[in-house]
Amino acid sequence: MTGGIFIADVSDPYHPVQLARIDPSNGGFRRVHTLFVDGSYLYEVHPNNAFPEIRVFDVSDPSHPTFVRSIPDPFGQGIHEVTVRNGRLFTASFHNPDHAAIFDVSRVGDLTRPVPLLGVIHT
Repeated sequence: MTGGIFIADVSDPYHPVQLARIDPSNGGFRRVHTLFVDGSYLYEVHPNNAFPEIRVFDVSDPSHPTFVRSIPDPFGQGIHEVTVRNGRLFTASFHNPDHAAIFDVSRVGDLTRPVPLLGVIHT
């Protein structure tokens, strides 16, 4: 199987070492349009609207990434980009460039709590 996200140790850039891979075998996508890493969490997005969600992985141990949860796209049209800053996840819609969403991911690893949608932007 090919695709997914390869996690590599690049401490020696002349000899990178693959540590792990995120793909369908461990909850990830085979194809990934974009990703963002914030602290211990990696956020990935599929390249089309067949999977209108963000998948989140704990990469605190890069050799053993673990699936945490999916965050649904509030527009259901696919997500183009994701960025995380100060506990906020910002998304841009894939097929509707005038739609964006903001989520509170400050407790994304706490599965007893939902990931709140704070707001949407229609430009």
